Amino acid sequence: MWAELDEIPWRKMRHEFGRATDVPGWLRASASPVLAEAMEAQFQFDINVYYIGGGVSPVAVAALPYLVDLAAGTAVHGRDDLIVTITRILGDAWESQQSVETLAGQVPRLLGLLDDPDVRLRCLAVELAGVGGLPHEQAEAALLRRWQVETDPAARLNLILVFGDLLARRPGDLRTLLDGLLDSEDRQVVLAAVHALARTDPDLPHRRVPELIAAVRDAGVEVWQRTGRFDGSPTAIVHHTGQLLRDGSSDREVFAAAVPFDGDRRRPA
Repeated sequence: MWAELDEIPWRKMRHEFGRATDVPGWLRASASPVLAEAMEAQFQFDINVYYIGGGVSPVAVAALPYLVDLAAGTAVHGRDDLIVTITRILGDAWESQQSVETLAGQVPRLLGLLDDPDVRLRCLAVELAGVGGLPHEQAEAALLRRWQVETDPAARLNLILVFGDLLARRPGDLRTLLDGLLDSEDRQVVLAAVHALARTDPDLPHRRVPELIAAVRDAGVEVWQRTGRFDGSPTAIVHHTGQLLRDGSSDREVFAAAVPFDGDRRRPA
């Protein structure tokens, strides 16, 4: 595949700051074993090709198979950043028929990232699979298979959230799975299920305020920092949970009173 990289008519395409003739060099350098060189190349690609143009850019579409190959293991460094870049491209892919055609041959390798031995990459791959640019049935089936074997708590929370994303786009059997998780003995699993179902049942968080408070005050809430969702700060999940409750509602006031903050750290219960 890489032997064909220079056969792509890059000179006829443009990225945000000029002709795309520098794209092949960035893609090749992204596989460099030298950390600084690989990171600079990935940064240049991201800022020039995706930053404004997104997945509808012909340059991003042409580069997609190479990005997938890099993320799947050709790259030594920055595979997490590459998965994030691919995820953003996929988020725009539905707008371009060319993107859809290019994606067709990449779906198995993209979904294969769900089985990466690095749990951080698996969490990001879960987000990638659920972003909406992949065929719904294939993505859902792959995510359900991963759910059956995934043992890492953070990755399982990520899967629950993405099941909610899929359910919001297309009603189906995932609701039964998520409804069942509301009765889990794991407070963080319950919290994730409420987040997942809130998009299709916005009243659910209001019926589960005690469980929400218990989950965000529990020491186990720290696991959310390892997920691919939210920003990884100590208070991110608390902030996003509070936002599930309607502004001005008594439930939101109860939640806010029960979950005080001290600077950027959650106070222990």
